[in-house]
Amino acid sequence: MAGKAIISDEAEAARKSVWGRKAPFAVFELEEQKTDRIVKVSAVGNKGEDYKDLMKLLNDKNCRYFLYDYVSIDPKFNKKTEKTVFVFWSPPNCNQQMKMMYSAYLVNCRDDMKFAHHETLQDEDDFSMFDPNKKDDDDEDSEMSD
Repeated sequence: MAGKAIISDEAEAARKSVWGRKAPFAVFELEEQKTDRIVKVSAVGNKGEDYKDLMKLLNDKNCRYFLYDYVSIDPKFNKKTEKTVFVFWSPPNCNQQMKMMYSAYLVNCRDDMKFAHHETLQDEDDFSMFDPNKKDDDDEDSEMSD
């Protein structure tokens, strides 16, 4: 089953548009062709879209890979930083065969797209890492009794 996934020309173009910050995200899927797996583009985000728009494109029955370019604030220096991440979307309702196939090609696909690391997200709550307004967990809501 595992082999080498081939990055299509359209997938490479989508990668470059996210990497060049012309698009906020690109979603990829594996397509079976005889003996090869081809990495194809299933969606590319438009300027101004964010992780909420990306979430609408993903469903809970199909694995996908995606690139996401997001902004975060470094609290130590109060500096805006942009980061592009390679993500493996592996939802809980996806069948085991699909999860195994996407897992088998994950490192190959990630490396061919020139990323050294990846994140694995399994449900919508995991997307909170991309929320620029996310507050750190603290105990403001809890009250201690005397």
